[in-house]
Amino acid sequence: MPVEDAYNAALWVTSVSAKVSNVQVFDHIKEIGGDPDLVYTAGNSAGANLATVVTRRLRDSKRKERIAAEVLRVPVVCHPSVFPPPLGQPDSSYSFYHDAPILSTKVMDDFWYFYNPGDKASDLDCSPLLATEFKDFPPTYVSVAGCDPLRDQGWAYAKKLEEAGVTLKFDVMGGYPHGILLHDLG
Repeated sequence: MPVEDAYNAALWVTSVSAKVSNVQVFDHIKEIGGDPDLVYTAGNSAGANLATVVTRRLRDSKRKERIAAEVLRVPVVCHPSVFPPPLGQPDSSYSFYHDAPILSTKVMDDFWYFYNPGDKASDLDCSPLLATEFKDFPPTYVSVAGCDPLRDQGWAYAKKLEEAGVTLKFDVMGGYPHGILLHDLG
């Protein structure tokens, strides 16, 4: 499961030296020249979903490590079967940009079909937009593409973070489709 892989990767990177029986658990962040207080999660599209899920899971764990910041580019943060009311409306970006280039609603539905969350579509590991609290979330950057089916869910997630007092930077790349990183903006 991608969520488990992403979370386990974060734990490997941020793990702290400790003795477990006679086995040394190495401080991997030091091995790769990093600072355990400066670990960010970042992702684009489904990767942004994994980034914010890892941030929440680590925060909710009994571990002491925390994510210092997160970067969420064109995030997918909610399964369409559990969209909050505004996101399921005919004028939502998911409906309005149903035939957008690069990522259409049909392609997105195909991705969800293969991801197959089943009855877990409303779990926060699948649909972090449904979270009701964001206590101790790190500073977050969210950017959305203006002509993207996922635009409104990224905006809704950013709004929830901001309302919860999370330090937030939010950008809309007006006129661009989902694959904005494929375009030369300079």
